[in-house]
This record gives sequence, structure tokens and C-alpha cells, in this order.
Amino acid sequence: MQPDPLNFDQPSCSESTTNQQIREKNNKDYVGEECSKIGITVSQLQADSPILIEKEKITEAIIIELDQYRIRSKAALVTTGKWMRLLLGERCQNRTDRSLTKRAEDMRKKFKGKAKQKYKETIFEFAEEKQVPVPQVSHDDAIARLQNANVQLKKQKGNLKKRLTKNLNKMKTLDTSRSGIQAKLREKNKELIGIKQHIKKKKKTDKKREARLQNLAEKTANQEVEFRPYNVKRRFANKERQIENLKKRVITQEEKINKRAKKTANDKEVKKELRTTIEVLTQRLNNKDLIIEKKNRKLKSLRNEINKLKKQTKKTATDNEDKKKLKTTIEVLTHRLNNKDLMIEKKNRQLKSLRNKKKQLNAKVAAVDKPPPSASIDSLSAKLKDSRQEVKQLKKDLLSTELELHDLREENKPPLKDDESGQYSDNVKFGYMTLASLGVSARRMSEVTHVILTTVGGYDVSMDDLPKETYCRERLKDCNSASTIQVAEELQKTKHATLHSDGTSRDGNKVIGFQLTTDEGTRTLGLLDVHAGDSSTQLEAFNFIMEKLGDVLSDGDTSDISKELLSNIKNTMGDQAATQKSFNDKLEAYRRTILPDVLEQWNQLDDGTQDQLGQMNHFFCNLHTLIGAATYCDAAMQEVETAWRVKFGQLGVESLRAFQDKDGKYNWKHSDSAVQRLVRTASDAIAPGGDQKSGCISGFRSFCTLHNLQRAKVVPFRANRFNVLFSNAAGVYFHRNHLKTMFLDGWIRAENKLLQAVLADLQCDQLLAGVRALGILHKQVTEPFWKLTEQSEVHILQFGQMLQAAYQKLSAWSTDATPLLDKEMSPTFPSVDPVKDAVFDELYSRQSEEFDSMTKEVLEAHCSNLKVLFNRRHADQLDGKYSGDMPEELWQETAKTKKSNKIGENDLGYWAHILKNAPSIGVMAAEGIMAYRRNRTSEYLRNLQKTDTQKFTKVMKKIRKATRRWEKRYTKRSLSNQLKKVDAMRSAKETHDQKKRKKRQLEVERKRFIQQTGGECVSERDVDNLVDRCSSKTQKLTALRKHTTYLKQNYNLGRQVPETLRKELAFENMQQKNSVDKLKSNLKALINHIHKHGLQANDSNDHEDDTAEDQESGGGEDTSEKKDDDDTESDDTSENKDDDTDSESEEDEEPETAEYSGWKVSDTVAIAFEDSFYLGVVSSIISENKATVNWLKRHPNGKWAWPSSKIEKAGDVELKFLFAWGFELIPDISMRYLTLDQSISKDINRKYNAYYNKYFAPQ
Repeated sequence: MQPDPLNFDQPSCSESTTNQQIREKNNKDYVGEECSKIGITVSQLQADSPILIEKEKITEAIIIELDQYRIRSKAALVTTGKWMRLLLGERCQNRTDRSLTKRAEDMRKKFKGKAKQKYKETIFEFAEEKQVPVPQVSHDDAIARLQNANVQLKKQKGNLKKRLTKNLNKMKTLDTSRSGIQAKLREKNKELIGIKQHIKKKKKTDKKREARLQNLAEKTANQEVEFRPYNVKRRFANKERQIENLKKRVITQEEKINKRAKKTANDKEVKKELRTTIEVLTQRLNNKDLIIEKKNRKLKSLRNEINKLKKQTKKTATDNEDKKKLKTTIEVLTHRLNNKDLMIEKKNRQLKSLRNKKKQLNAKVAAVDKPPPSASIDSLSAKLKDSRQEVKQLKKDLLSTELELHDLREENKPPLKDDESGQYSDNVKFGYMTLASLGVSARRMSEVTHVILTTVGGYDVSMDDLPKETYCRERLKDCNSASTIQVAEELQKTKHATLHSDGTSRDGNKVIGFQLTTDEGTRTLGLLDVHAGDSSTQLEAFNFIMEKLGDVLSDGDTSDISKELLSNIKNTMGDQAATQKSFNDKLEAYRRTILPDVLEQWNQLDDGTQDQLGQMNHFFCNLHTLIGAATYCDAAMQEVETAWRVKFGQLGVESLRAFQDKDGKYNWKHSDSAVQRLVRTASDAIAPGGDQKSGCISGFRSFCTLHNLQRAKVVPFRANRFNVLFSNAAGVYFHRNHLKTMFLDGWIRAENKLLQAVLADLQCDQLLAGVRALGILHKQVTEPFWKLTEQSEVHILQFGQMLQAAYQKLSAWSTDATPLLDKEMSPTFPSVDPVKDAVFDELYSRQSEEFDSMTKEVLEAHCSNLKVLFNRRHADQLDGKYSGDMPEELWQETAKTKKSNKIGENDLGYWAHILKNAPSIGVMAAEGIMAYRRNRTSEYLRNLQKTDTQKFTKVMKKIRKATRRWEKRYTKRSLSNQLKKVDAMRSAKETHDQKKRKKRQLEVERKRFIQQTGGECVSERDVDNLVDRCSSKTQKLTALRKHTTYLKQNYNLGRQVPETLRKELAFENMQQKNSVDKLKSNLKALINHIHKHGLQANDSNDHEDDTAEDQESGGGEDTSEKKDDDDTESDDTSENKDDDTDSESEEDEEPETAEYSGWKVSDTVAIAFEDSFYLGVVSSIISENKATVNWLKRHPNGKWAWPSSKIEKAGDVELKFLFAWGFELIPDISMRYLTLDQSISKDINRKYNAYYNKYFAPQ
């Protein structure tokens, strides 16, 4: 802190600062030394009331001290001016706070050195007061000023009129230029019309020409022999062969002619070439002779050496070793001699061939040197003429054959339309349906067809001959009918079908899908939007699909056939949700009711047979066990990790300070174990499609290729539900050392928190042991389990027997998991062996005993939890309906039943893909594309097209009729779903309103109770009085509880209350049988907390309570105690209450604007917004309830002005936000701002507060 500059008698700087600090600590009202002399304190300045001090006592030093205190207290800049206004009163009436603050600030800056005493002695005065006294303003002067103001207003009006005239002239010029442009546009449109007419005329002439050509073609076709379609290919092939032969003949003739021409024209060049070749050959012959001579010499020398050696061997070869060496050398030399002989023979052959070539060339040179006879030249010229004529004839034949090919193609052009009906043929419809199922959009179908016909087929087809977009869109719905016919026929032939069902939601819309397993395979029944996800809605959607199946088979009569089809469904497959189980029960009950109508002589059957026929076999998806396995294993891992943290401390990244909060705690955003954290973060870092921002996916791939490392399968967690935790754990454990070296050796820098977390967790042995345990379970349990569910040769009942054997192994491993650490252990499921790859070898690589013991501990915890999972999810297979000895009929009924509901998941995924590519597609079209593609309906129709054409035409007619009927049913269903959703929203709104009304009623009753018990408790004495007024203990407890809850809600006390007190004031603790003293102390603590923090009551709650109380009292009657005190006040309040009750009962209605006659141009209005109100002027009227308003900008000085930017000038406003109008805006002296009269301003503020409380305040 700085020393007080006004303390002139201080002996030293350090002593003054200490005195000032002591003074400020002891006295909080201290402003300055001079201010304390006259009695000016901080409380007087904060009271905002005038300070009565004589003019002579107010010195300039006092003003400086005020500004210095403003700096010390960190108040706003204008506060010094406000304090000066409190001191000086009327003397600064014509001055603003900013100007006064500036005057004090200038004086404070000059307050240095010798000037301190001067400012301390001089009285503060304004410059105007020193020279001239304040004049008395007369009435005439005021009139003169008003006249001058009027003159200025007239001048401004004249200037505004001039600006308006300029703007009008500009508008006129713009209108003239616009009219000229429009005239030019008309001329261009006329030219375009003429061009279009010319094009139409050309088209007409072209059509006439085409008609003539067609007539000529028909006449020629009638004259020709009848064409047989089975000879078309042969004729095409023969013609093409003829064309190829003719082309070859032409090419050969041209080559011969060219050769002959070259011979006669280039004799000299030929001679030169022959001579050069002869010279080259002679040189080569000479070189060859020399080489042969050298070789002969070498041969002679070698033979001499051999003879010498033979002689030596005869004389001196006594030892066996010498003999062997000599023999080997002799063999080598003889082999070389034989090779040399072969080489000599080859060279001799080459010499002979070269000599023969030399003779031939010499003969050619002699023939060239002879002069050609005249007879040979004449014969050559004649042959040239003949060959040219042949070429011309061949070209004519080519043209004729090409024309014949074109005619043949036109004759065999595929018929796009039927001759009788004129509609597109069934083949076209079939092709367009197949294109739709392949993902071709309706806009591009005809373009794709045109490209195929013209480029591949070579047909002359125009785009006008092909269907338009509307036809293509209808084919999307035909796909639905075609797949429905296929499934209905297959279901009619199947006796024991299995129904699959699954559901999901997308963008808030719930969807249910149904599939069917028949003797032909698994087919998609349909996928429908529903308004709710309960079992009744699911059954209604299934009945809708069954009606459609019966309708397409019977052409309208659906009752009997749909029941017959339903009776063929014997099994169900779904998840284990409560809605699915309820749906299974309802479906079985409904199927029992229809069986007497379907089966003949039903009443003659005994009860056991009827029960066996009506009973259904309900199975659940086995793949969902893998999802539960991840959850159960993670729970087991968390238990093990808590013990590890006690023993080893924090695990992995948890010990790093950068990942901890201020209390030193690590917060993982998921409620998962640390092992799963490592698997997740590592997958995000290296898996393809992982974290694109913080991962190192491409870097890890490059690292693996650089070091020739095999990459394990690691996929992102998103869009991979089944077994992802276990498979990714195996991959992460395989790459653990690779990742460590990549980070620690500096190949990739761990520059973000994701990579830093991965590196820290990889250096923790406990987490790696947990990851290894998950990888071992993947190889030994989860992966074989998944493969077993997809093996078609394994019966679903046989699968239950395998689960029983696996359950026994899990129960044994839960106590001792040593077999799981053995690489050569027997497989968990006998029919499926584990995949033994590089990952398998790494999981079973040799580790330390401590590491193996930690892995064993984790495996035992996992197996114990998996045993619980198997007990819950596979109760029927382990010890239930599908365990033990089962009858032969059950094996036959479930022979085709799948072991999982994977098809349902696949259908929902493909449906999401369709909606992503075409968001605006209808339900029937989307369902049709999916079913047509998934059921392979194109193969079904193509088989009919080849084998049974009559049935194919019947099916296509059925498709056309069924689409027309069911398109209406689908639209009605979508409308009914929308209405049901609206009804559900309304019922939710009604329940919400009921709860709200009940809450208000409780608040009103609580408020009445508080008023009856003496009002709100403000102090501890009030609490004691409250307890004394109650007679019994129950009355005391209820009174204390109600007063406490009233204070909590009235002052919005939530997290603001200390934690200890908040626990005591919780609802559960308040309802317990606490003692009166405990509740009393809690209420006192709450009151002290409110006083300590200066909390204020909630006005909106009071307003709500008043309106709710008015609703309870009926509006006209007032049951409060104030009515007896003041009748007039009660009458006013009762009238106001009537208005409030009307507004509360009709909350959804617009504000009352009956007094306002309607929008008027140039009328001043006040518009309510949620943050504040804004003033403006109506510029134009859009409708009775809407107008455009030019806004005024609110200035910080409380005045209004027109905005500078064009963006803020105007806006469209509805009538319901209007709450004040018809007031006058007065310009101030500067003519830059507009002001409101003080009474009008208060009235507008009051109306806005009422409007805000009525419509914007939280209810």
C-alpha cells in the first residue's frame, strides 16, 4: 500500500505507511485525513444520500482524497463524480459524472511536491462560479430558447425532406434501369421461344423421316425370308468371319503390292545392302577360321600332355593315391576334350550356313545386275490393277456386312414395352428392381440402363425410350411386394419355422425387425416403425406383416392364409429383454387361439396333443453372452484391481500428476477397470479407424513395416459389440513390447495425453497380466464359443450339451486356473480347436513366476464371474427345458433353428446404411430394398423367368397389385404412429402438469401453514417461539420440517449449503424420526447461513405461489388475515387475483392485446424480450399479428438512439410480444438522443415487469 499523500506531518515514509495501514485496519470508514476532519466516511458515500457540509470547508484536497479512495476500493470510474455530486449538491447540477471525475483525476495527477499544501488550503470551486454569479433565468429567455429550438427543428426537417427527395430520385433512376433490363430479358425470351419452335419443327421432320425409313424396312422385311431367332448367333458369327477374312485378304494384297513396288523402285539400294552384308560375312568367316586354328593348336597341346601323363603312369604309378589323382585329372581332361569337339562341330555347322548364305547373296547380286525384261514389268502393272479392284470390292463387301449386322441387331432389339398394353415389360421391371437393390438411385437407373444397352449390347436406344424417375421410384416399393411373395411361399412349405426379432432406435424413432428361418434359409420378413417399444406394439407390428404375407398369397382374402402361415411358426429367437419375453408369451397365446381354425378335427385331439401343438420353443441369442462376458469380466477385474492398489499402489497412468485433479485423484471418464482402460486407449491409438486426432495409426503401421513385424488384429470399440474386449486384449498384449520400443526409442513421440496414458499403462506389470488373462480367454473360450454358434452342423440342442461341459470346466478353473496357463490344454469345446498363431504363442510365452501368479489370479476371478453369467443366461440349457434327454419331436422341430440372432443385427445395420444414404426414403421402400437384397429375391425371380415363364408373369402381376394395396396401408400406419406419438406426448404433458399443480398445491398449503404458525422464521428466536407455540411433539416435528423445506425452496438452496448441513437437510433424513432438538438446530443453522451470505427470496416462486393460491381460493375470495385490516386493499387484490387466475388457467394463450386496435405505421411501440424490453417504430405491416419494426438502440446514459449499423435497424415482431404503445420520444438538447418522460418510463418498466412475471419467469 502507498502512504497517505495528505498526511504532511509524517516524519518518514516507512512510519507513514505503517500508520496508514494501522488506521485502515482499525477503521473501515476511513477515506482520508482531510475527509475525516469534516466527518466524511465511507458509509455516507455508500448511502447515496446528500452530505450537508458548508461550501468553505470543501477543499480541493478533499476531492483528491475521494478519487484516491475510489482507486483503493477498485470502484467504477464514474463513482468519484457521484460522490462529488453528493457533496456539492446544486453546484454541479449542469455537469455529468464523467466530467466531475475527470476534474478530480486531473487534480490528483498534479498533487505532488509543493502543490500539496496549495490544494489543502484552496476551496474547491468551478471556473464559472469564480468569475460570474449564477444568472436568474427569466420567462422571456425560456421562450426565446424554445423558439430557437423550434427553428432548429424546422431546419432539420428541411434537411430531411431534401434527403428524401434525393433518395426518391435515386429510386426513380433505379426503376428506369430495371425496366430497361426487363425489356432486354423479354427480347431474349422471344429469341429463345423462336429457337425452341425451330427445334420442334426439326424434331417433327426427323420423326417423319424415321417413319418413312421404318415403312421401307417393313416392306423389305416382308419380301425377305422369315427370320428364325435360333440362327441369329450363327449368322452373326459367319458374317464376322467373312469380314475378318476379307480384311486379311486386303492386307495381304496391299503388302504384296508394296513389296513389288519396293523391288522395282529401290534396286540400287538393294545392291548396296547386299554388298555390305557380303563384306561383313566374309570378315566373320575369316575370324572364324583364325579361331578354329587356335583351338586346334590347343587341342594338340592337350593331347600331347595326355600322352605324356599316360607314359608317366605306366612307369611311376606305384601308389594308389597317385593313381587316383592321375585318374581324376585324366577324366577332367577327357571331358574337356569332348566339350571342345562339340564346340568345333557347332562352329563347322555355322561356317557351312554362312557359306551357303554367301552363295545365295552372290546369286541375288547377279540377278539384280541383269536388266529386267519388258514382259515382267507389264505383268506387274496388270497385277497391280487387279489387286486394286479387289480391294475396292472388299471394301464394298465390308460395308454391306456391317449394314446387315446393324439390321440384325435392330431386329433382335429387346422389347422394352408390351405390344398390347403399351406399358413397360416385366423384364424391365425386374431389371429396375434389381438395380434398386444394388444401391442405384431412382434418378440414375435409366442412365445406367442406357449405358449398358448402348455400350455393352450395342443397341440403338435413346433416353426417351427408357422409364422416367417416377417409374423408378415405384420399383422400390415393388421390391417389398416381391420379397414378401417369396417369403410367403417358403413359409407355406415349411412346417417348423423360427421367428427372429430385434429392435433399435434412430433419431428418436423406434424400429422393430422380423426375420424367418425356413427350410430354404433365413429370410427377412420386414422392418417397421413403431410408436413405442413394448410387447403389445411389437405383436401388432408382427400381425401387420403376417396380414401382408397372407394378402400376397390370396390376392385380398388374408384371414385364413395368414393364420395358416402363423401356425407354421414353431420357434422364436431373440434377446433376453423383458419386452422380448413378454412378446414371446403373447405370441404363443395368440397362436393357441388360431390353431382350432387352422387344424382340422382340433376338438377330437386330447389335451396333451393340443398342448404340444400349441407350445412354442423360445430360444435366446447366444452371441449376447459375449457382451455379458465383457461386463462380468470387467467387474471381476475391478475387484482384483482394488486389492492390487492396496498392495502395489496406483496402477499405470493413475500415478502421473498430469492426469490427476487438485486432490491428487485420477478420474477415468468410463466406469471401467484399468485393464479395460489400457485396451481401449491402445485400440484408439493404433487401430484403423481409431482416434483420428490423438492416435498414431499410420505411424504404428510404418513402424511395423520398417521392422518386419506381424500385425495382430486390433479394431476400434465403436460398431464392434461382440468379443471386442477379448480380441483387442490379445492384440494389445502381442504388441506390448513393440509399442514400448516405438515410444521409448523415439520412433514416435508421445505428445498427447492418449499416447502418454498408453505408455504409462504398458509399463505396469499388473495391467499387462490382466490384459494377458483376457487374451487367453479369447483364445480358449470366447473365440471358440463364437465359432461354435456359427457352425450349421451343430444342432441348437447339441449346443446346450456343449455348454454344460464348458460350465463344468469354468467351475473348476474358478478355483484353480493352472490349466489355462498350459499351452497344450484340451479345447474348451471339443469340436472347435483354438487358433494357434503368433498371438497364441506370445500369450503362452515364458514369463516370471510373479507375472504368471498375477495372471492366474485374474483368470480365476474371470472364471468365477463367467460361471455366474452362464447360470443366468443359459439356465434352460444347463438345468432346464433344453437339458438332459429331450424327445425326438423337439429335435425335429428345432432342426433348422439358428443359435444366434445375428441376422437381426445385420438387418438393422443395413437399414441404418440405407437411411444414411437416402434420409428421405419411405418405410415401405427402405424395407423393400433391404428385404430384396437380403433375401436374394432376384435369384428367385430369375429362376422363375428361366424355368416357368407363366408363373413369372403371374408373380409380376401380383407384385403390381400388392404394391397398390399396401402402399395405402403403409401410409395409414405411419399416420397412426404419428397420432399415437402425439397422444403419448399429450399424456406426458398432462402428467407433468398434474405434478406441477400438485407441487404448487403443496407450496400453497405450506405457505398457509407458515402464515398460520406466525410467518417465516427469520431468527433463532423465531424458531424457539415456533416450537413453544406447538403443544405436542408431532406438531413440533411437522412445523420444523415444513419451515425447513419452505426456506430451502424459497431461497433456492441447493449446492450452496455446506455438505454437512446438506446431508442433514436431505429428504430422507427429514422424514426420519429425528428429535425436535436436531431439527431445531438444523433450522437455526439454515437461517444463519441465509443471513451470513445475504441470500434473497425468490420472487418468481412467490409469484407462482400467489397464482396457485388464487387458483385454490377461486379468485374472488381471500382467506388471508389482511382482509380484516384493510378492505380497500383486499378489494384491489381480489380483482388482481381474478386476472391472475385467468392468465394462469390459460397459459398457452397469447398475451392479451385487446386494448390495442392494430398495427399502425410510424407508431412507437415497446416490445418484450426475455432479457429486457426494446423500443422501436413500426415501419411496415406484414399481417394482423405481425409487423416490421425499426429498432432504437439503448445508450448507456439511459437514452435511446438510432443504430449505426444496418443489421440492427429492423426486425419482424409478433403482436403477442407488444406490451406498450403510443408514447412520445423527446429529443434532448444535443438532438442526438431520444428520451422518455419520467412517468412514461416508470409505466413502461412496470408493464414489462408484469409481462415478464406472467410469461417469461420460470413456472
